[in-house]
Amino acid sequence: FKMCFPLLDPIDYEQGACALINPLTVEAMMLECSEKGYKTIVHSGASSQLGRMMVKIAPRHRVTVINLVRREENVKLLKDLGATIVVDTAAEGWEDVFAELVEQHHPQAFFDCVCGDMGSKIVAALPPNSTTYGYGALGGLNYSVSIGDLAFQSKTIRGFWLNTEIANPTRAIAAATAMITNLVMGVYRTEVVKRFSTTQYKEAMQFAKENMSAGKVLLQNPNF
Repeated sequence: FKMCFPLLDPIDYEQGACALINPLTVEAMMLECSEKGYKTIVHSGASSQLGRMMVKIAPRHRVTVINLVRREENVKLLKDLGATIVVDTAAEGWEDVFAELVEQHHPQAFFDCVCGDMGSKIVAALPPNSTTYGYGALGGLNYSVSIGDLAFQSKTIRGFWLNTEIANPTRAIAAATAMITNLVMGVYRTEVVKRFSTTQYKEAMQFAKENMSAGKVLLQNPNF
């Protein structure tokens, strides 16, 4: 898709460079929650840059988030940002903890960037009539889902791709306007962990691969 938006004074070049991915995706997710009436959602990969933004913005939409992380230190990270529910899926007994949360909060949707075995376990644990939105595949390319979940519990799995989600001009304007407002207000801020020259793109890609949770890696024109 093609989109331009003003880089207002409080938004620096680095934040602007990151704006059209995670911040806009989070806004598109919040639009979906609003339109479908979701009050509680599950989010995997919640310690990611996108996940941290979700923690900050979801309460403003009156959406409760059950955040899923894979490391104990990320539980504290998200709670320090304001998250109220964080589950460490590497901890012993996490599935029982998650089952209790599902029983208590009845999540209606699951925004999943993991897929694979972990994503499949979450889909199986969700209540009937829930919808899973796959937008990444950090844990594998496929879901393994029983016909019982689909046919008898009416669970749905669909993709969530930003280009498609904001193809409608009205949705695109709504998401972009909210994104710019939250960037200006400082609600959204992407952590940049390292900067490389454009001639160092191979090193940058390797560093990003080895430090996925640390923050974003930027390529910068040395002449700019």
